[in-house]
Amino acid sequence: MKNKQFLKRISVVVTLLIVLSAATYTWFAMWDHANVQSMDSLITRAGYIRISGDNGASWENNLTLNLGEANVLGELSGDGLKLYQPNYGVTGIDRYRLYTEDKLYIEKTFTLESDLTQDLYLTKNSFVAPADVTGNFSAYGNYSRDYIAGAIRVAFYDITNAAQPKLIYLWAPNATYEYAEYVDAETEETVSEVKENGYVEANYTYQVGTAVEQTVVVPTNGAASGVSEDGTFMWGSPSQPAAKPLVSFATQNGEPVRQKLMVRVFLEGSDRECVRQLHNGKIRVYLEFGSDKEGTVNG
Repeated sequence: MKNKQFLKRISVVVTLLIVLSAATYTWFAMWDHANVQSMDSLITRAGYIRISGDNGASWENNLTLNLGEANVLGELSGDGLKLYQPNYGVTGIDRYRLYTEDKLYIEKTFTLESDLTQDLYLTKNSFVAPADVTGNFSAYGNYSRDYIAGAIRVAFYDITNAAQPKLIYLWAPNATYEYAEYVDAETEETVSEVKENGYVEANYTYQVGTAVEQTVVVPTNGAASGVSEDGTFMWGSPSQPAAKPLVSFATQNGEPVRQKLMVRVFLEGSDRECVRQLHNGKIRVYLEFGSDKEGTVNG
């Protein structure tokens, strides 16, 4: 670490304004979209790691990555690299089609460099949260539409080898956000509600092909946090013991090592909270990468 002022903690701040129009069941009907506005990603300084937003052409101590404005999110399903949309039939979804555009999710790539052998984690300070749980109420019940945050996925990919991008893991941050419907005993009307500390979905699912049965099923056993057996899907707290590093730097003789990451934020159409009742929701995303899961190490 001679004559170097690298970064140790990196924070990625993303603010998303999501406007979700008509939705039914767990998929939004007929390709309704989510409009995203006022998005900025701020990477701040810390020691032993530095960052580039232009493939290593320049390196910054404080780097602001502008993700643009008035972007559009749309309901998708997949592992973040390959994403799918449903083809609707008379009785529901007949099959899926590969989504080949880049308009319905948020993506950012950046290069990290370190001259210290170390692991880099998503820290416990990271979150995907409703912008305001006390306002923006749904027309269908006394709860905020901003709980659409429960349906957001964040995918992390190692794209150091551009020809062979490797999924690090797919993160579902809000496992305990629960949208539920029940019949009122007195009025016999269907009532909906959202609980911030509700039941975790029994299974998380996402598409890995165009056939309906080409679906990955990740059982949760009702746990608020967990990691799939193969380590590629994580739900709940990012700092749980089973969480693996986002990046592992292995240096030799103090020579800097570079790794390139891609982050994609998208709306998982098969999620329980991807429903019409939560359209027009707003969320905030904050991602912090640190050399420890707690996010307590300073530069």
